[in-house]
This record gives sequence, structure tokens and C-alpha cells, in this order.
Amino acid sequence: MFARRRLLLGSVILSIAACRTPGSFTPRTDGVDVRNTLEPLVQAVRAAPDDRTAGEAWSKYLAEGGMPADGVKPEALGKAIRASLPQLESISASGPSEVREVASAVGALHGRSVKARVSLEALREDVPVLKKIHLSDGQAPVALDWRRGGAAVDEEPGVLFLNARSPATADPQARRALLAREMSAWLLPDADSLSPLASVVYFRSVSAAAALSISPGTHLDDDPKLRARLPLLARELLASLDSAAPSQVGRFFGAAPSDPLLPRGSGAFLCEELGAALTSDLGSAEKVVRLTPGEFRRHASQALQRLSSAP
Repeated sequence: MFARRRLLLGSVILSIAACRTPGSFTPRTDGVDVRNTLEPLVQAVRAAPDDRTAGEAWSKYLAEGGMPADGVKPEALGKAIRASLPQLESISASGPSEVREVASAVGALHGRSVKARVSLEALREDVPVLKKIHLSDGQAPVALDWRRGGAAVDEEPGVLFLNARSPATADPQARRALLAREMSAWLLPDADSLSPLASVVYFRSVSAAAALSISPGTHLDDDPKLRARLPLLARELLASLDSAAPSQVGRFFGAAPSDPLLPRGSGAFLCEELGAALTSDLGSAEKVVRLTPGEFRRHASQALQRLSSAP
């Protein structure tokens, strides 16, 4: 009986290995649900005779999505949404196919098909991507929390909101990179074995590698000022990577970090650099996204050591 169990276990392991062989998996996109809310909004705004009516149409749209524009005059809303119409129309036309193309590319990298619900939205904020954990929880979308990932999110991925009004989503390649980054993070395993900071760096760096692979040359978090300080920033991340203090996440990824060594955006910039470095080290983004958290920790340390000594 014991020998038989070992034989069965060996067969399972071989089957899993075969599924993870680069280039052997054909992803499906039937698990990707795209909701386009832009088309009816565009029609309503186009039909509006003045800014006030256009603003009222957008205000109604926002309220139906749980994001009321309280205290904002309809005329101001109308001017803003009318100015966004060309971008909204473009994304409304190309967005659904882009989402599925990116889902297929991400699935090919991971060796697993993406299951996702993506909603094309016209939000007031400039943030390009938000998420809503449950469709029926009655809550408005919230900014993405990179500390969440793995099985919990894979079981209930919620809804990814692509903000068609954001300047960051105007470029098609940037949209592809944004979508790839979020979808890739959904497919990663839990990283509970890592420190709070290393866990965030794992999700962000690995998904950044996916985004750079699917949308080559699109650097979502590049900053010339931070690039000039790359060795110092990499050295600081390497020194803090295994800290058990949750406050380290805020140091690197907080909206307004107080640490003078870490200007705003340092964490996101470092993760994109680390994702690119790991792709170079391992030879492909496909190998990067299939690293276990433990393997990532080892390779990331080596890459950060090199980045910290870069000229």
C-alpha cells in the first residue's frame, strides 16, 4: 500500500511538472468576464445639451456604482466628463479585447488560466486601477492592496476596475501593463512564509516582471530622480527585507513616507527594477512568475546586492 501511494504521489508530481513546462500550456479566457459600463455613459453625455445635463448623467452613473459625487456642481462634472469623451470612447471600443488578450498572455506565463472580472469604468479619481472585493458588498472600490494575494484572492478575485478617465490608462501599452500586473498578482501563491515587507515585494516584483514581458518597454513606476539613487534604495531594501515589523511596508510603499532615505514611490520603483533584474537573471519572465516565495527571496537578495553596487 505504501509503495502504491508513493507511486501515485510520483505520478501527481510528474503531472504537475508537465503542466508547468514552459510553452506547454494553452490558456483559456472563458473565465474572464468584462463589463463595459462606458458605452451607455458616453451615449448619455453625447446626447446632453449642456454641461449641467452631462454632469447629471455622470453623477447618476457614479451613484449607481456606489461612488456618489456629493458636493460637486453638475456643471463642473459635465465639463470634466465631456473632456474625457475621446479617451472613454477609445477604451470602450478596444478595452474588452485588450482585457482578454492580456489574460491569455498572463495565463501563458503562469501556466494557469486567469479567472477575472474586469469592469471598464469612468471614475472621478486619477488612480488607474482599483478593486472591489465583492460585487454585492455595497462598498465602493478601494485602492489595490498589494499585501493580498494568493489563494484567498484567487477564490474570490472580486472586480478589477480599470479607470478609463485616468491619464495613466490613455496609452494602450500602459493599459496592457496595468492589467497584466494585476492579473499576475492574482495567480501568485500566498507568501505567508515571508516577512510583511518581503511579501509585498514578492507580489509587486513578480507581477512587474509579467507586466514588462507582456508590454515591453512600459515602465509604470520609473522615476529619473529615484533611478539616480538606485544603489542606495536597493541597499536599504536589502537590509530591511526580512524585518518582521509591518511598519517597514509603510516605509517603502506608504503614500507619504517620513523616512528621508525613501522618497515617495521608492517601493514601487524598486519592485519594477527587481522584476526586470530577475527576468534577466533567470532568462524569462515565465521563470520569474513561477518562483515560489522562498525561491524568490533567495534570487531577490542576489539581485538587490548587485543593484546596490551598481555604478
